[in-house]
Amino acid sequence: MTTRFCLKHAILCMCLAGAASADGVLEPAPPGAPRPRHPAFAKVEDTPGLPRVLLLGDSISIGYTLPVRERLKDVANVHRAPANCADTANGLRQLDRWLGSGKWDVIHFNFGLHDIKYLDKTGKYVPPSEGTQVASPEQYEKNLRELVRRLKKNGAALIFATSTPVPDGAEGRVKGDAARYNQIAVKIMQQERVAINDLFTLASEKQAEIQLERNVHFTPQGYQLLAEQVAEKIRDALAGKIRVVRDVEFLEPDRAEKLDLYRPPMETEKKGQFPALIWIHGGGWAGGEKDARREQVIGGALARAGYVVASIDYKLGRTENAWPQNLLDCKNAVRFLRANAEKYNIDPDRIAVGGGSAGGHLALMVGLTAGQKDLEPVAPYPGVSNAVRCVLNFYGVTNLLTRRETRPDGTPTDKLKSGGGLLRAFGAKSANDPVLRLASPVSHINRSSVPVLTLHGRADTTVDYMQAEELDRELTKCGVPHETIWLDGIGHTFDLETWKDKKLPRDIKPDVLEFLARYMK
Repeated sequence: MTTRFCLKHAILCMCLAGAASADGVLEPAPPGAPRPRHPAFAKVEDTPGLPRVLLLGDSISIGYTLPVRERLKDVANVHRAPANCADTANGLRQLDRWLGSGKWDVIHFNFGLHDIKYLDKTGKYVPPSEGTQVASPEQYEKNLRELVRRLKKNGAALIFATSTPVPDGAEGRVKGDAARYNQIAVKIMQQERVAINDLFTLASEKQAEIQLERNVHFTPQGYQLLAEQVAEKIRDALAGKIRVVRDVEFLEPDRAEKLDLYRPPMETEKKGQFPALIWIHGGGWAGGEKDARREQVIGGALARAGYVVASIDYKLGRTENAWPQNLLDCKNAVRFLRANAEKYNIDPDRIAVGGGSAGGHLALMVGLTAGQKDLEPVAPYPGVSNAVRCVLNFYGVTNLLTRRETRPDGTPTDKLKSGGGLLRAFGAKSANDPVLRLASPVSHINRSSVPVLTLHGRADTTVDYMQAEELDRELTKCGVPHETIWLDGIGHTFDLETWKDKKLPRDIKPDVLEFLARYMK
């Protein structure tokens, strides 16, 4: 071994993981010395509004982590597993810990170089005749398939990076094994429709220039070359993918309620400011959450269509009166988007509101009572308007005084619906309490009201369809632009695509998008 190689190897190991082995795994520090930690393992504080990317892989990926972060610093929050991910068996053991509880937009991963190692019983690198390979081709395939299956559950766009080549004389590995195992991996990725980043071919073409002698690691220039292609593949994956920013604070600091922001794909950013929509979940004013399935479907669909969607939580009346704070929270969400329009590339003059069930009721109240002094929030955005351009009402309550019981097929009866839950949600002392009239959208319709699109199922047994009919009559009477779409045989809580996992009898997405486009110009 030449002096040049020893020096290069030592420098590389220090760069990769402090004092490290040939694979970049940290070795025990000298007595009394702190254990070195590679800066690639440093915790990343997310920049709000940027997508989240996770890098998983061996010491080769550790080597390109920092230059990838630099290349994507204004594009994505680039995290990595705080360790050498090693072989596929270790990946299966540690995957849940590396993924954490958050959502990822892109996961770029690699396993292979550690599976092809030959070790003796003490874990030392040895020639094939003196040890055992960490994973046979059959075991590697089995493990990698399971890793892909589990990674897919996260919902991120996946990119698999092929293992880089093994040079002649590399300790504990055989030249040609990386290519052989890559063939297995590529077969799996093609079957699973996972994008492939071919680092093997990239590195092979310039192997003599960028890879260390008799070592699987690379020169600094080599890691820069790998990082350039990794960053490019991640950019490609993000280009057509919506971005979700979760748990954004929009109320006072002591409030637990947050919002999730669904942003259009990055490739549309250059088209100018986006229109925005506040989406309000349902749950009888006492339950529900911003990231329920319906909210994710609607947020994602509208973001793909070019809208910034804020799916919000708000004060719930589980044990106490939530009115009118629930409405004020929804109005403050409008004000939040308007106050932060530049930050999120939103057109402050093109904001709408929508919601389902109790959320439909609150969306109507937001749209129909803007500027009404007795229902206006004071903090935390004084002076910022909460006016909206239009309202999407998915099967919302429109008159709290006229709700009816229904038959099993959704046909309304003559019996008015009442109960402790409804009274408690609005602090009403009786079924005729004046607060129920104040909190009813139909009480606030006038000739200057904003346009409304209502979607309601004729088989709804939770909110009777006469609620939508009453809203339609009052809007017509005042000459307010509006549309009502009826869905025969459909009950409560449908989204843009399905009801109870069954496709809707008609595609309502074009109607929703056409309505928004008409009034958000």
